[in-house]
Amino acid sequence: MDFLLNPGRLLSLTGLHYNLAPKLADLSDLFRIGETPKVIWDLRSAVPGRQSLSALTSLAAICKTVGDYIGLPSIVLHSLDPEILKFWCDVGFIRITRENRSLDWNPNHILEYSSTAPSTNTGIIQISSDPQPPESSKTQHYEWKDLKRLRYSSLFVVRTSMMLQQAGVPATASQEIAVFASELVLNSVTHGKSTAFIAFQDSRRAVSVSVCDAGIGFRNSIRRKSFSIPIDDSFDDLDAIFTGCFVNRQGVGLRGAIDFVVGQMGTVLLSSEKGELLWTEKNWLPLRNANSKQRDNAHYIPLRIREHLGDPHQGSVSPAESVRG
Repeated sequence: MDFLLNPGRLLSLTGLHYNLAPKLADLSDLFRIGETPKVIWDLRSAVPGRQSLSALTSLAAICKTVGDYIGLPSIVLHSLDPEILKFWCDVGFIRITRENRSLDWNPNHILEYSSTAPSTNTGIIQISSDPQPPESSKTQHYEWKDLKRLRYSSLFVVRTSMMLQQAGVPATASQEIAVFASELVLNSVTHGKSTAFIAFQDSRRAVSVSVCDAGIGFRNSIRRKSFSIPIDDSFDDLDAIFTGCFVNRQGVGLRGAIDFVVGQMGTVLLSSEKGELLWTEKNWLPLRNANSKQRDNAHYIPLRIREHLGDPHQGSVSPAESVRG
């Protein structure tokens, strides 16, 4: 039995997840009842010159999860458009999906493009899951996280220094970007319990950093922690993303990363399961300032926001059809 997975045109994260959500759920159900369908990835809808690197990075994460589960690479159907194949080679998508044995590419279709040097301005890298040592104390846990931050930030400084210089970003800012990118990766490989896929991209208007994984998601991660949060059916993915943004008892944290990006007039888009949240200066700073004196009780912020500052399910906070974030 052939089972086709089509991620759509790869124009956005929301579009990617909208196209894949029902099919991935169906695939999971088939495996649950003992069926072993032959998975085929259909990438022929991809649009040349307009693909979202964030969507492509998330696709790499999902492909790895599916490939790891079925235990072998899947056949991939794709356009022979030179622009599409060259872009996928330049950013490392083909290389990573081959190394992970996620997709079975026809060498004759990609040989011409895979031999060229990868782009210095745009690219995807991956970092494997790195769970914390068992039975560690809080102090040991924080020390371990600090070491990982240093390791990842050093890697990103090397990886992005040339790209950021070409984009006109000052050297001090590039160091900060690397630090906060490392924090997002740390969240993926520890809390998400999954391989993290990181994409860096610069343009004339902005520098974009995308961190994607196909891990357990915000809600399941928070469920496993010891926070005093009433997690029931009413505590949805959007509540979980809110909580993850404001819980930070040590170190940089996701909140610090959002602070930095918003402070640079940037935006932060967080997607997990069926929830999606966009932070900008307009909606982040009022909530951040309201919570600045309540760090110890920060895990109550989603409930307090609803009661005093409005419903997070309205306005700039909007649900998305994603199933993996």
